[in-house]
Amino acid sequence: MSRRPHEHEQELKYSTKVSRVIDEGEKVSGGLRAQALSNDDFTVGWICALEIEELAAVELLDEEFDNFSPSMDKSDWNKYRCGRIGEHKLVIASHPEAGTIQAAQCAAHMCHTFSQIRIGLMVGIGGGIPSEGCDIRLGDVVVSKPTGVYPGVVQYDFGKQYEDSFLRIGSLNRPPTCLLAAAKSLVIEHMRGKGKLAKILDQLLNKNDIMKQKFSIPEPGTDTLYADAFSHVGSHGTDCTQCEISPTKRIAQRKGKRQYPIVHRGIIASGNKVIKDTGTRERIRREFDALCFEMEAAGLMNEFPCIVIRGISDYADSHKNDYWQPYAAATAAAYAKELLLTLNAQKVAEEPRARDLLNKMNETKTNSGLQELIEDRQHSQGTISSLDVLLEQAHGCSSQEHSENGSNPQTELFTVQACLELERLCLHRLWLIV
Repeated sequence: MSRRPHEHEQELKYSTKVSRVIDEGEKVSGGLRAQALSNDDFTVGWICALEIEELAAVELLDEEFDNFSPSMDKSDWNKYRCGRIGEHKLVIASHPEAGTIQAAQCAAHMCHTFSQIRIGLMVGIGGGIPSEGCDIRLGDVVVSKPTGVYPGVVQYDFGKQYEDSFLRIGSLNRPPTCLLAAAKSLVIEHMRGKGKLAKILDQLLNKNDIMKQKFSIPEPGTDTLYADAFSHVGSHGTDCTQCEISPTKRIAQRKGKRQYPIVHRGIIASGNKVIKDTGTRERIRREFDALCFEMEAAGLMNEFPCIVIRGISDYADSHKNDYWQPYAAATAAAYAKELLLTLNAQKVAEEPRARDLLNKMNETKTNSGLQELIEDRQHSQGTISSLDVLLEQAHGCSSQEHSENGSNPQTELFTVQACLELERLCLHRLWLIV
């Protein structure tokens, strides 16, 4: 039986429409065709350090572009996973080691490989800083928020050490305006009981038995805040079984139990050390009114326009262990997804490219930082030729022009390393190139 002319015409229109959808990279049956995507389609960067953090992030994608292989420079050692959350196409990047310098290197590579990235999320676990004014529990989420003179993250271990004091210097940038606005709107939604954090978390746990086993909340009895003066009984990193039966056991009193995590916004203290000491924890809390510790954000804030999201996995005391890490990674990732679902894609597109900000920041910072290094070095005793070489190379990098088609990832990465490493050398008077 032959088809009528108008039926053939409708079929052609439908075929044309399907082809257009595929060409535009929209979702179709069978997933996205890999050839429809390019590196320039991605506008959001998501950075994490631990494998458990990466797993939580990938499992919360609305769609994973697992057939897409981004074009990468040989010098880029990052591992990327690409996908979509809501209307945002994003890149999840992981780096092999924790630390501010490693995070900066990861961001530099990612911004070169995906040149259209506009905003970033730094998502993972952190050590909580509970206080009378902020009842932080394990599994809660802390989000960086500019407070007072601080932009949301402070690098507590960056400065100059004198004989009788430590002077913190430098400043970090604020998160992008669109991310701060989205985070603020979520505060209202949570207060109204309309937040989606618990729902997103449940969706992750109910995906399959593996996710439920990996990310389920630990037994509530394992969330114990011990008194500051009560040190851990047993080896570092072990559970608190011996602490619970110790005759000298002392715990901090807290009210009630929680079924789901609470989101806190404020200052996050960032540094290159794992904090397991209540004395240090309390000193940083009093000085900055900080809510948690972490180890990557300070390396990113001036190089990568991002907001920091941390799930609380311990209390930064001697009782620190890894028991709550999976659940804390899941709560942080769930909040990050909720934030992206609140964020308008057009607002993201209006933000400047992270790559352009990276180049501009590095050129300014390298020029000023190296000049201070040279002046300071003139007053030091002795010289090291390798430092001379590094200074000369860094001057060359900072003066080199970055064009749209001529920028070099090695140059961009070197300026990041030069800024961080050379300033560290100057501040601590360690005239030794590692």
